[in-house]
Amino acid sequence: MRKASALIGALAALGSLAVAWVHYGDIEFYVHSAPAAPVYICSAALLCTCVFFGTSTARMIGIGAALTAFGFAVYFMLGHENASAFFDGPVPAVAPRLGAGPFLAVLSAASALPALLRRKPEPAASR
Repeated sequence: MRKASALIGALAALGSLAVAWVHYGDIEFYVHSAPAAPVYICSAALLCTCVFFGTSTARMIGIGAALTAFGFAVYFMLGHENASAFFDGPVPAVAPRLGAGPFLAVLSAASALPALLRRKPEPAASR
């Protein structure tokens, strides 16, 4: 179960980098064009890395990275209508709509957390 949730989290993180996060009419914006995008990209990469390590330090860093990625995605969902963050000049007169990117980012963080929170069973002491 731990490997499955880690794999789902890693695939969702990669998918969130490949799909649009917001649509302004026919114009699509990806996470790399969003303000503070390196925060999400680094936390998603760190999350995917920490999930596959079993040490307690990696788990703690991974939990922090998951919460950071989750927070960035929620912040983006709440503020995606701020067109001045995406356009330098005139803004198209269309209503923005969310793409699949922030939802995949939330899925990535949510599915990787069980893999980080679950401890490996201790081996039984031999007598």
